[in-house]
Order: sequence, then structure tokens, then C-alpha cells
Amino acid sequence: VKPGSSLRAFTTDLYEQNVLPDKFSLVWLAYLKGQSRDLKAGEYRFRKGMTALELLDQVIAGRVVEYPFTIIEGWSFRQVLQAFANAPRVTRTVQDMSASQIMASLGYPKLHPEGRFYPDTYYYPGGMSDLLILQRAFQKMDARLQQEWEGRDKTSPLKTPDEALTLASIIERETARAEERDLIAGVMVNRLRKGMRLQADPTIQYIIPGAPRRVLNRDLEIDSPYNTYRYAGLPPGPVNNPGIKSILAALPSAGARVGWL
Repeated sequence: VKPGSSLRAFTTDLYEQNVLPDKFSLVWLAYLKGQSRDLKAGEYRFRKGMTALELLDQVIAGRVVEYPFTIIEGWSFRQVLQAFANAPRVTRTVQDMSASQIMASLGYPKLHPEGRFYPDTYYYPGGMSDLLILQRAFQKMDARLQQEWEGRDKTSPLKTPDEALTLASIIERETARAEERDLIAGVMVNRLRKGMRLQADPTIQYIIPGAPRRVLNRDLEIDSPYNTYRYAGLPPGPVNNPGIKSILAALPSAGARVGWL
């Protein structure tokens, strides 16, 4: 259903594609129901054998076809952008934009994009822009992070939600096993309390050019604030988009029994 399509044009199109047996039933039903001007633009999938009334109700309600776009836990911002190349029916708008331009379009021109997009599956109608999907993922990460930050144990040495997100991203890449996340968080937090270097490989992998690979001894000499083998404390920001389990490990709630409380 194209924006601005008339009911008669829509009905005629369905009749010519053998979806409806005639051009008139759907029009009469719409006028009888007082909904002749209520068509919702969008892409629809009609099952075989639908009646004219069922079809009309679907288009009036706007139950359009939706496609999934999934952000995987631990993906970098670059991987998120690359995934749009294979997303069906997405209007691509960000492929020629820089990271700072994308964040400016989202309303956060001074914010680095790494770690800001919540891993989840987002359903979108055909034609939606990639920027709008990114906006939904950004808002979900921001809301969930703030929620967990408010309920955190106040003995945590982490000073800001951004620090929690950074720690969560390190935990995300350190292990894929849920039962190990709290232990890793405990080690990292205790090192932060003592002013020790985190010596976390995920921060080194983040600054190694090219495809991800195992860390070599020569990589530990890279002079970067992300090199936690050379510099104490957290790196300047997240190194990937962490999932909720890693965020919870970095921000246990008050009264939780974990290794660093």
C-alpha cells in the first residue's frame, strides 16, 4: 500500500493480482464500516483464502510485514554497521557517514558510538532507515544501563554509567560462559580498587588493526590508552556492545553475592 493510495486503486491492484475475486466487495465493506480513508501505508502479507473483511481489518490496523535485525552480544560498532548490508528492505542512509556524523544524527555529536547499541533483535517494517533502527538500539541501551546503575550496589568503585558500560564490554569479550562473568567482574573490580593494571586482552584486541586475532607479546607494547597492560584503570570507553548479563556482572544490585562485595 503506497502512501496516498486510494481504496479503489488498492482494491483494483489486488483484483488484478488474483488476491480478491472482484473489485467491489472490499470497497463496499470499507464504506459500510466508515473506514474508506483509513488505509495504512506499508507492506502486507496476505494468507491464501483470506476474506475481504479479514484483509480490510489487517490493512486498517496496519499489521505490516516486519523484518528482524539482530545485534549480537559483543559486536563492535563496525560489525553492527556491516550487518545492515544484509538486512532486507532497509533504507540505507549511514553507509557513507562517519561515526561522528552518525552520532550527530542521533543527537549525540560528542559521544563515541562503541558500546552504545543494545544487543537484541529489532523488528522493522520494510523501508525503515538504518538510522532509526540504530536509534532504537541506542535508546534501549541507555535506558537499561540507567536502570541498572540506579539499582547498583553503592560500594562499587565505578563512578559513572559509562565506566560500568566499559567494564561490561571487557567482561563480554573475556568469556562466553555466563557462570564466569561474576568471577571476572570481581577480579577486574578488585584491580581497579587497588590501582592495578587490568591486563585485559579484549582491550588489546580492540586496538589491533584488521580482523580480531589472539594477542601477541608485541601487541602489549602498543602505546594506546586502551592498552590495559601499560596503563592502569579502565580504557577511555567500551570495546564492544555488551549484553545484559555482562552489564549485570559489572553492576550487581545491592545485596547481591558476588566476589568483589
